[in-house]
Amino acid sequence: MDLINIHSDILKTDPNVLFYFVGGLHYATAAYGRSYMKDCFRSIINKGLRNKFTITGFVSEDMLPWYYAASDVSVLNYYPSGYMSPSGCSAKLTASKRLIITTDGTHRNDELENGKECIKVHYSDMDKMRQVITNSFEQDYSSIIKNAYDYAQENSWANVSQRYMDNVFSI
Repeated sequence: MDLINIHSDILKTDPNVLFYFVGGLHYATAAYGRSYMKDCFRSIINKGLRNKFTITGFVSEDMLPWYYAASDVSVLNYYPSGYMSPSGCSAKLTASKRLIITTDGTHRNDELENGKECIKVHYSDMDKMRQVITNSFEQDYSSIIKNAYDYAQENSWANVSQRYMDNVFSI
């Protein structure tokens, strides 16, 4: 819901910005998620954002790169969930050559370093999130984007498996 409000504010200064919520309900949070998604749809309609805000639902891994390529910035607005879980989405995004804005204080995205491979904002500071998203259209984050891409290459399956094999056979 926070990103809907932020997007609504951004549209006041830049009416050409489109927002895509790429994904669907996660199995672990489906009961809560259905109610939350209904509230999101209601808010989108009530704010007149129907043509500026799209929720895609489930997107296959083959289609994700198309959405990443069409984006200028990717926002992962995670909230604390009470359990540790790495973000497969952020791992894929690191190779997208797009700026990643995400939250800290959540057990997700701990592998990405703030100011190095992404920009992190505390999950409860939506004013700061709004500011960072707005600034992302104006500032040069090419070094952070490059660092994220380098991180993705360094941690590719091919490289990780090679390092594993090197360690196993060096014993």
